Amino acid sequence: FSDITGSIHVDQHAFAFDPGNAAVILAGTDGGVYRSANQGGSWVSLNTNLAITQFSPGASVSEGPSDDVLGGTQDNGTLEYTGNPMWSQVFDADGGFTALNYPTLTAYLECQWNCGPYRRDGGGGFASKANGINANDRASFLPPLVIDPVTPSVLYFGTYRLYRTANKGDSWTTISPDLAGGGSAAITAIAVAPSHPQTIYVGTDNGKVQVTTNGGTAWTDVTAGLPNRYVTDLAVDAANDQHAYVTVSGYGTSHVLKTVNGGATWQDINANLVDVPVNAILRVTATGELYLGTDLGVFRSTNDGASWAPWTTGLPNVRVQDLVYRAATGTIVAATHGRSMFAYTVTGGGVLRGDVNVDGRVATVDAQGVLTGIVSLGLPTGWILNPNGDANCDGVVNALDAQIVLSYAVGLATPQFCVGGVK
Repeated sequence: FSDITGSIHVDQHAFAFDPGNAAVILAGTDGGVYRSANQGGSWVSLNTNLAITQFSPGASVSEGPSDDVLGGTQDNGTLEYTGNPMWSQVFDADGGFTALNYPTLTAYLECQWNCGPYRRDGGGGFASKANGINANDRASFLPPLVIDPVTPSVLYFGTYRLYRTANKGDSWTTISPDLAGGGSAAITAIAVAPSHPQTIYVGTDNGKVQVTTNGGTAWTDVTAGLPNRYVTDLAVDAANDQHAYVTVSGYGTSHVLKTVNGGATWQDINANLVDVPVNAILRVTATGELYLGTDLGVFRSTNDGASWAPWTTGLPNVRVQDLVYRAATGTIVAATHGRSMFAYTVTGGGVLRGDVNVDGRVATVDAQGVLTGIVSLGLPTGWILNPNGDANCDGVVNALDAQIVLSYAVGLATPQFCVGGVK
């Protein structure tokens, strides 16, 4: 045998001869379809208008005025969309989890273990930011990386234990013991509560879920009541850190469950969902709707999981690896494995900016709520810090937002900000 790979993209999966001309060969790869007219002597790409990229979990969107979307892919690196139909490859290898922070034009990415994390400041290139992370830790092929929903300089990274950075990745420290229970098990999902960022849920590939309510000082195993399946995703109600959801892969069990008491008990909300792996869950704060990314597309629930219906208008019947939401435009982005990304605008999306206590108006008490939330003291049940407290729509809630909310509440002019508007 002789090697005829030539210029074909790495990882070939399919191979066929033209039945009318044995000199013509077609090859299907992680990079699309290639054709040879001379039995493999040379190849040309047939990917002019094919959208067949295999995205991984961990896509991210910008909450600022830009249209940035960042996503890792199988053997096509990490790709970025900035409004141009032609996406840019910003990193190579197998791309994994990503994170975007618009106000500082900062982006993060992770690739196959151990290849990261990396950070990009402004329009520059990505630099390694793994100081403090033990490269000998056992970990998933694509370890999870998430950004704190309130303080974007804080991020979390999971191997078999949880790492935290408070300085945008310049240094990392561990904040947990082994959360996966030994063996070869590793962390696969991380979720930080927007209303109380000291509450963090972590899931593993051997079916464990553990939670901390004090930033990692103490952890509680809340696995009891969950199926013994790979944990694919976690989500936390933006208004209540005790109200959370977990999704799992596999067959023959429930695939989505919820808790209203911080994991003390779990309720099966699989209902009429088909028996397929669920890869992602998204809760839209403005509407309370739940969206699931499954091996058979997207399903939606408008009653907190009591029933589900396919939600695939315009979406191919394809495996959906991740779902992310851009509150500024009310847009859900679905990252698929094999058909690239799709976007859908949720009717009625958006929240009243500045209305942290969700009473339908912006008042001085909301400014107090912003300050309380950003120092992680915890907000009353039902209050929503992010995105409600993001009074200038820059994707971050900080002391400036409290000042803007207070100015608006006492009648000062704030036309340059989105406070008081539904965004």
